[in-house]
Amino acid sequence: MRKSCKKYFCFILLVFIFYSFVNAQSQALFRYLSKKDGLSQVSVFAISQDSAGFLWFGTRDGLNKYDGYQFKVYKNDNSPNSLSSNDVRVIYYDRYSNSIIVGTTKGLSWYRSDSDDFINFVSQGTANSLNSDVIHSIYRDSKGRLWVGTSAGINLYNEKTGQFSQFIKKGKADDDFPQVNIDAIIEDHNGVLWVGSDNGLYYLDESTAYSFVRVDGSKSDISLSNSNINALLTDKNGNMWIGNEEGGLHFWDRKSNIITVYKTQKDDNKSISNNNIRVINEDSQGYIWIGTFDGLNIFDPSTKSFRIIKKTNSKSLGLSDSSVKAIYKDKRGAMWIGTYYGGVNHIDNNFHRFINFAHNPYNNELSADVVSSFAEDHDGNLWIGTEGGGLNFYNINTKKFTVFKTKSGSVNSISGNNVKQLLLEGDYLWIGTFSQGLDLLDIKNSTFQHFKSSPGGLSDNNVYGLLKESNYLWILTYGGGLDIYNTLTKTFRNYRYLAENPKSVSSDLGRVFLKCRNGTLWIGTERGINKVIRDDSGLPIGFQSLMKDEKIYTLHEDFQNNIWIGTISNGLYRYNPNSGEFEHYTTINGLSGNTIYGILEDSGHRLWLSTNFGLSKFDPISKKFTNYNNASGLENTEYNYNAYYKTKSGDMLFGGITGFTRFNPNDIKPNTFIPTIAFTDLIQNNKPVAIGDNSGILHTSLNTSNFIKFKYNEANFTIGFTALDFFSPRNNQYAYMLEGLDNDWNYNTGRTEASYTIQKEGNYLFKVKGANSDGIWNPVERHIEILVLPPPWRSWWADLIYIALITFAIFGLFRYVKLRHTIQLQRVARQQQEELHEVKLRFFTNITHEFRTPLTLILGPLKEIAVQEHADDIKSKINLITKNAQRLLNLVNQVLVFRKLETDHEPLNVTNGNIVTFFKRNILIVYRICEIKKYNI
Repeated sequence: MRKSCKKYFCFILLVFIFYSFVNAQSQALFRYLSKKDGLSQVSVFAISQDSAGFLWFGTRDGLNKYDGYQFKVYKNDNSPNSLSSNDVRVIYYDRYSNSIIVGTTKGLSWYRSDSDDFINFVSQGTANSLNSDVIHSIYRDSKGRLWVGTSAGINLYNEKTGQFSQFIKKGKADDDFPQVNIDAIIEDHNGVLWVGSDNGLYYLDESTAYSFVRVDGSKSDISLSNSNINALLTDKNGNMWIGNEEGGLHFWDRKSNIITVYKTQKDDNKSISNNNIRVINEDSQGYIWIGTFDGLNIFDPSTKSFRIIKKTNSKSLGLSDSSVKAIYKDKRGAMWIGTYYGGVNHIDNNFHRFINFAHNPYNNELSADVVSSFAEDHDGNLWIGTEGGGLNFYNINTKKFTVFKTKSGSVNSISGNNVKQLLLEGDYLWIGTFSQGLDLLDIKNSTFQHFKSSPGGLSDNNVYGLLKESNYLWILTYGGGLDIYNTLTKTFRNYRYLAENPKSVSSDLGRVFLKCRNGTLWIGTERGINKVIRDDSGLPIGFQSLMKDEKIYTLHEDFQNNIWIGTISNGLYRYNPNSGEFEHYTTINGLSGNTIYGILEDSGHRLWLSTNFGLSKFDPISKKFTNYNNASGLENTEYNYNAYYKTKSGDMLFGGITGFTRFNPNDIKPNTFIPTIAFTDLIQNNKPVAIGDNSGILHTSLNTSNFIKFKYNEANFTIGFTALDFFSPRNNQYAYMLEGLDNDWNYNTGRTEASYTIQKEGNYLFKVKGANSDGIWNPVERHIEILVLPPPWRSWWADLIYIALITFAIFGLFRYVKLRHTIQLQRVARQQQEELHEVKLRFFTNITHEFRTPLTLILGPLKEIAVQEHADDIKSKINLITKNAQRLLNLVNQVLVFRKLETDHEPLNVTNGNIVTFFKRNILIVYRICEIKKYNI
């Protein structure tokens, strides 16, 4: 009973999401992916998801891998390992091989993640190959057998041999398997294999050696309205759903063996939308999703009714195209719908937590884009002020808007269409406008009373703040300070900024009131906040000013009596009135934007802040911000001051520049899905790096690589990564660092790449971790080792060369020193020898000179004796003596000539002596010669 109630509640909730606001809003039900997002073609026939978390879409023009940010498209490029054909009809994730298997119109392509390419199988006309290249279905059963359905029957693949076994019609028997289109293959809870074809439904009878038995025929006790079967599903209860080409949807209750047929009925809007069933799937809540030729149908088994969704012109309200070709449930339970002409449609019930109301000039909706204020009556109806569109009344029951605009020449209309503030008091609505004063609307009588700026009256026609206390209406003007209107006496009091009075209000440019639970009244202005000091009657007698350097947009008192202050461009402040202490929060602390337009508090005492960059939820205990933006389902990312309101039911309203958003904080459940982290691409010097390209960097795909290597002058790169959570991918969070270069983690939101330039060789480690849109982190980090090679002159082989050169240099220097020393020794020895030789030669020369003088003196007398008369024997002896003496003198002269040849001259030898003695000695020697030659001395 509890399960049934839960199902019923979920269905009612789903119906409410789809329909309760269809006439009053642009609710973001679907998100679309098309060619403008990078999809290769809009006809999406197949969808699957791999183990890493990537989504795969098969189109008529290529296979697409999606990471939440971008598509990678695979096509046939005539190379042997490219996709076998661009026309993709089925994608199957095979858990057994942990790979994606793609069926095309020209064969089967088995994706290899390591090399990022495909192994292809095509029909070769043999019994061991595919029986047809047109692939319609792929399925691996619980026994590990891979079945491939084609346009000519079914095939069983043998991983060991790489061959196929074909099952074709062999005879005329009903049990033989026909050579027909196999569009669906599934396995039931009992392990029986079922095959849907255009000739009926078959099951595999393994007791007769792989015999396929037709169940929709003469031998069966069940029958189908049409034998052309496109889709099969076994639901979680073990029952079978069968989709026919024209025969509608069949529900086969396996326990009772009864088939119920659902067909479209013209007069029944709860019947199925079309009888041409293309695809069937089951969501996490047990609802059956049926894709047809004309619309998506969601069947609730508990109520036996269909919810039909078709193409609509309203943004995100319905399908992008009514012809549905594929339905897939991803890991987090979100549904993906492939259409014939509208690309991919994505719906995640957790995503659609915010109800967005926007201006539509062609429907009865909000009268203007910019929303500026709210008020709620006792029935829950809303009064909505706009800028330029006047005043809107929204009836919560009829979902209709009534618009009040100024009417030229009529006194019974709103003064201006730019409404700044609303204050509802019973059946009366006070309306503050821009430049047109203050209005009072009598709701029952639909009459207006106008208050304009005048002496003794309203101080300024720009009315931004309203507060009612007893018979006093407090009015904040933007230009005239504070006015207090006594509703009994119909008189005004004015309080303005006076430079000479420090107790006056700090600025005449007022924006917001805050009345605390203890009765304290605060005023926010363009020059800080002012605490109102009152007399016994409650009227101001002075003002205490704080934060005069800040421009104030909003004020809020929390459950602990702290004052929260939203500023223009300077973030959020918490002020403790008891201690006088301030705390300051900005985008540095996680706030989505530094301009705070509105502050509301939910039942869990968390603060909701409207900013200039979406909504922020702040937990004052953990001091953690959770941010929401367009990627979270909001239409607005920039809101408006005064445009925030909490209804009696606890819903929050925030208005901005594109309508307003309504939601209940209790419905904003945290995103608990923990995404896996994947590496997507590598860019070097602004060029993508491909596997096996000329750079030589990647040998396998980046996501399967553990190591990459760069040359010393090429380590300028960008690494792409992603957290594979498609709930709100633009809000996924990342932290990354490069060990060896970064000192700490780098944090960012939505940006999925990191760029580095490494100028020093060495080993580095790039690490990245990711979190989903609500900051739930995956504790498992991904990392890649990075090696930057040294330049050639700092490589290991260069070091060897340097060592060798240094060794040779040292050896050469040693040899040089040794050789030089040897040469020096030789030179000294030679010099010593030369000196010795010179001494010897000089001695010899001197002796020779000494020999010559006596010889000359001997020869003189001999010649003199020789000319005298002597005996012959004596004369011959004298001649002999003379001849030998002459010969000896010649030899002495030759010795002297040899000496002159060596020295080129006879060196002068200078010595000290007695010149008288010297001359006497030498003159006596030559005296006889002179006498002989008759020289006069």
